[in-house]
Amino acid sequence: MAQGGNNDVLRYWNLLAGYAGMVSVGQQASSGLGADGVVVFNDLGIDACLSAVIVSLVVAGIAFPISFLAFRSRGGYFAIGTWVIAKVERQIAIRFDLLGLGRGRSFSSITPDPVFRDLYTYWLALALMVFFTALTYQLLRGRQGLAPQSIRDNEVTARSLGVEIDKSKRFVFVIAAGGAAAAGALICIQALGVASPHVIFSVN
Repeated sequence: MAQGGNNDVLRYWNLLAGYAGMVSVGQQASSGLGADGVVVFNDLGIDACLSAVIVSLVVAGIAFPISFLAFRSRGGYFAIGTWVIAKVERQIAIRFDLLGLGRGRSFSSITPDPVFRDLYTYWLALALMVFFTALTYQLLRGRQGLAPQSIRDNEVTARSLGVEIDKSKRFVFVIAAGGAAAAGALICIQALGVASPHVIFSVN
């Protein structure tokens, strides 16, 4: 299951780099925030699997303002910038001692039945995979999906044809962040807790 979550992170990285031409080295920030966030919401009394859905939306929302900072650079500078942003997000996450995320955490409430838990996690993973795959498919088939691909091929020409560069990039950036966060949350649920920040926020 954890390997499947890692593959999901790579899928959303490919959405950014492969289709939109934005080579990001900071997707681990979204998966790390997803893993941390699912534990935090669980502490608030929300079911772990529902927390995975909520945290993916929250991280997508966080990615929106971050995109204004990230898109100030292009090419290799964008890649380096996303790596720096990921490092900053990691430092912010582990500085809050109240959350206890700097040393790893276990869930405060999750079903003790391993069979039921695995089934629950499997169906949640399948549902999220179907949702994000369908969303990506629809994105790439429509006008909204042609825009980032045209930007990837030639940004100057795309702009001259009326493509809204930043809006199109931001749309892909936010979707990729939400998908990576959901993958991080699933890895965390399968492992019954969040790993050390050195692991969950690792570029590997």
